[in-house]
Amino acid sequence: MEDTSEHYDALPYPEVSFPHTHPNRLAVVARLHGLQTPALETCRVLELGCAAGANLISIALGLPRSTCVGVDISAGQIATGRAHIERLELTNIELQAFDLMEIDEDFGSFDFIVANGLYSWVPANVGSKVLEICRQNLTPHGIAFVSFNTFPGCHSRMMARGMMLYHTQDLDDPVERAREGRDLLRRVAEAAPELDDGYRQALQGIHASLSGYADAFVAHSLMEANNLPCYFHQFADRAAHHGLQYVADTTLPHALDTLLTEQARAFLRGLDKDRLTREQYLDFLTARKIRDSLLCHADREVAEQPLTRHLRGLRFGSQSECLDPSADLHSDQQLSFRATNGLRFSTDKPLTKALLCVLRERWPEHLEHSDALLAAAERLGLRSLSRQQRKASAEELLHALAVDVVDAQLLTPRHAARVSAKPQASPLARLQAVSSERISNLFHQTVVLDPASCFLLTKLDGSRDLEALSEALRQEVEAAGLPLPAGLGPRPAAADARRYFQAASQALLQHLVHCVVLVG
Repeated sequence: MEDTSEHYDALPYPEVSFPHTHPNRLAVVARLHGLQTPALETCRVLELGCAAGANLISIALGLPRSTCVGVDISAGQIATGRAHIERLELTNIELQAFDLMEIDEDFGSFDFIVANGLYSWVPANVGSKVLEICRQNLTPHGIAFVSFNTFPGCHSRMMARGMMLYHTQDLDDPVERAREGRDLLRRVAEAAPELDDGYRQALQGIHASLSGYADAFVAHSLMEANNLPCYFHQFADRAAHHGLQYVADTTLPHALDTLLTEQARAFLRGLDKDRLTREQYLDFLTARKIRDSLLCHADREVAEQPLTRHLRGLRFGSQSECLDPSADLHSDQQLSFRATNGLRFSTDKPLTKALLCVLRERWPEHLEHSDALLAAAERLGLRSLSRQQRKASAEELLHALAVDVVDAQLLTPRHAARVSAKPQASPLARLQAVSSERISNLFHQTVVLDPASCFLLTKLDGSRDLEALSEALRQEVEAAGLPLPAGLGPRPAAADARRYFQAASQALLQHLVHCVVLVG
């Protein structure tokens, strides 16, 4: 795998965190399917193909009593990650420049094994080794995460990949190859004739889907030497061959059929097939391109679908947008909520509407379902709730969870619910804000901040009050031309500058609370 190492050394993978890979998320999805998992506080985590460790560093920081080990063949990226770890003074994480083909039982056992962006992008024998590691190095109640490209959705991407690779075959620089490949897709999509077969539209869609991604993502995810999609049933069979079984996907919109039409649901119900076969037909219906799948040992009993009783012990929050804030919660009028991923959940049930409003208002706080229900009942003026109302609320909560309108956590990290006298941010967020607008928050999400928020974030070490922070912001704006968000309004005359920058700093700090980067 020497060529792969050199490729990633030349063009490192973007340093971001992936929320669907966090042990908290893995444990939540496993619990929803009836599986108990090892304690998160003291878990052992192995990440295969960890790059510079940005994802694993965020996990280690949020779980200080855990033990985290990252493996990657790129020595350059591992060196970068180790420098970050040393600067953050973390002692519960180790990154190794190591060929995963050499991992055996003596490497140790882990409660959570993460292989994100690896399985489909390595030769078949290495992909098989990934599954072998997920069996031999996984504790009895552990959970493994494996993402992989899937057919039928990847057929169109493989078509584009073939064009891009042919067009750039004489280029060596990976950045140049990515940019030239993108440009080819654009030109072909614009020049292709308008036929009835949808070819031009498919190319336009693929080009548009890549527009928001960095060159490194295009180079590694689409133009890597190895890109081996498979059908879900093939992956499930391979996992079974290694003594593993499929649990669910961490991207819950596809774990439930919430997004399907009634006709599609009826089609699936009429198949009279087992759960894995239905999952394959679900991919047929949705043209799925990638799966983020959880695996466990084959001897464990997995629930076919999430059940309301599995919600016990979880805490819920919501950063969704209510599309009609003035709606009457008492009425049976339908009200819609939009998640940050753009998906929507609609309900006409007053109790569910009130519950979601409560979760939104309390964000970033997370509440147990029973506590959220009590607050929702109080909002509606209800003195008590029937068993039927509680059950209906739990069922609707599952569907809101499926489209990410609601977030569920088993272990909620310490975070600030309000701006303190001397606010303090996550040390990782402060480090990242020096050179990037993409920040890993305390919920392991990647948030994109404006330049002023990033600047203020670097100052939040707990030693400065609002007066000192606003003065630092004023100096940076006046001396270095730091741009301020338009929502803060125009800058006033010099006489009113102190009051303006104090209000601006307070608004930015409140935004950082909402983005969950301030510690409690």
